[in-house]
Formats: sequence, C-alpha cells, structure tokens
Amino acid sequence: MSQGILDRQWSDVQSVLATQESTLDTAYLRHWATQLAIADLLDAALHGVPPPRLTQPDGDSQQLRLDL
Repeated sequence: MSQGILDRQWSDVQSVLATQESTLDTAYLRHWATQLAIADLLDAALHGVPPPRLTQPDGDSQQLRLDL
C-alpha cells in the first residue's frame, strides 16, 4: 500500500473523528484503544496530529501503517 493511500486513510480517520466528536463515546474508544495497544494512535487522531512513528529494531523510523 502506498504512503499516499495511508495518508488518505489517516486524513479520513481524523475527519470522521472531528465530524462526529460530539457523538463519540471517547471513553469506549479509549478503553478499546488501550486493549488493542493503539492508544497513541487514538490520541494523535483525536488531537488532529500525524500518527506517531515506529522505530524498527535496527533504529530506522517509519510511518505507522494503518490497515483500516
């Protein structure tokens, strides 16, 4: 999957969160984000910032891949 598609997916996630913010059960989302070990992604999305970078064992950083 190309970086452009991933960027689009991330943008779509942020748009949905911004549009639906008043109707979302953020406690529920935070609970499951913690259970799924993606709390950092949820926090970034809710704050409208780019997703965190992952550091590979060899020290290389890469953008987190989103499979939605």
